[in-house]
Amino acid sequence: MTPQMTRQFLIAGAASALAIVMGYLVSSLGAEYTLVLVAIIVGALTTAIVFLSPRAGFYMLLISSVLARYEIPVGGVALRIDQLVLIPVVSGLALHVLPVALGRKATGVSTPRSYIPTLIFAGFASYIGANILSSSLFAPQPAESFKIVIWLLLSFMAFAAVYFVVGRYVTVREAFFAILAAGFVSAAAGIIFYLMFQIAGIRIGVQLDPNPKAVGTFFEANMFGSFQAFCALLGLSVLSSGRVRGWAFGMVLCGTLLSIVALVLSFTRAAWLGFLLGIIVLALLQLRGGRSLALFALSGILGSSVLLTLISTGLLASLVERFTSIGDLSSSTTAFRIDLFRIALAEWPSSPVFGLGTNSFGQRHFDPGQDFAPAYLPSLFLVTLYDIGVIGLLTLLITFALVVGAIVSVLWNGGWTGTIALALLGGMASMLVSYQATNTFWFSYNWLIIAFAVKLYRMQSLRGTTLFFRRESSYRRRGSPVYRMARLPER
Repeated sequence: MTPQMTRQFLIAGAASALAIVMGYLVSSLGAEYTLVLVAIIVGALTTAIVFLSPRAGFYMLLISSVLARYEIPVGGVALRIDQLVLIPVVSGLALHVLPVALGRKATGVSTPRSYIPTLIFAGFASYIGANILSSSLFAPQPAESFKIVIWLLLSFMAFAAVYFVVGRYVTVREAFFAILAAGFVSAAAGIIFYLMFQIAGIRIGVQLDPNPKAVGTFFEANMFGSFQAFCALLGLSVLSSGRVRGWAFGMVLCGTLLSIVALVLSFTRAAWLGFLLGIIVLALLQLRGGRSLALFALSGILGSSVLLTLISTGLLASLVERFTSIGDLSSSTTAFRIDLFRIALAEWPSSPVFGLGTNSFGQRHFDPGQDFAPAYLPSLFLVTLYDIGVIGLLTLLITFALVVGAIVSVLWNGGWTGTIALALLGGMASMLVSYQATNTFWFSYNWLIIAFAVKLYRMQSLRGTTLFFRRESSYRRRGSPVYRMARLPER
């Protein structure tokens, strides 16, 4: 038995023994402790799996991030699935990367430096630090503010984990299509849930506000709509590029159509506007390559298909009414949000530099339309200004500018990386527009997408150079893992 097989055997045996012990404790203790022990069991097994296969860790983070609707009560606290998965995944990655770090130190080989990713990491770390400082000093209820800060810290950990895994254990193209596939599956789930509500009245994955909106696997309709707009734009970009053919073209085409239908059924106007802006961005960036006509033709064909579907289901009138209300500033939702913006801008000057504390607007104001629940400030940039002041907003804007600049630099290199960069620019532009009406930046799927974009730049900047130690597959080479220097192809 090789050392690698021995290690896997010992880990599997220890995980099995732990599962047996925990199973006995679960059966003997009351229901109050059951979920806590189950979480410990699953966490230990997840750590072992990710230690053996960091690639599996990437898929765990991705899948759990698009299941943002579901919460699990653990120890009296409701946690999302991605929050439960993240700590074991990061622990497994930390244990796995230790031999790689030691191998680099022993051989004295280091990778070429790239300052843009370092600055982006530092920017997000400073953004979180500003939230910690402002919440400590100015929030009326610091404990409530730190709940969001902890979410941001967990999302930052997911950002770092995805940045590490992509390019080493998951190729850039595989990661891109995995994100697409996750979005398409989420779109299919949202459509099915919406049909179940319309046919049988089953309220799963549907938000009544007051009309039914598709939510799918996300927390609420605006999140679902913005993510489906992002995925639809990614799909349109790939299809119009001409780089997928045959069955792959058909699968991406069907998935893109599902995302567009799901976007429509979300009935979220900001996501619709973001989607239209994303198409314009894609078209402008493809003028030089002559692909704009292909993009518009494909968008027209898919849009006509969705239109025919809406006519057959009788939803077209509701859709048109919703869309035409975008510019109506007197509507109840728009008027209420404008009032919130005015209140926030009036209060912000009391602490303009450091802000008034993370998520503190809801600690000072309540929403009478939601049983006087804490009021929610929806705009990403305005809530950043209110929460962490000018310093925090400038930090976030500069970091976003670095991300966009990195993607643009990859765009002009052509090839698959150029296609992926183009898709990311259109999709992220759409999400930024959507987040001015509903801010969900602290959810981990946003940070996974940004990490992928930053790693795309990092990989492209090192084409043709010695990049990293890559672990040889133990299935191809018998014996202990071997780390060798990998040289990337030019394209």
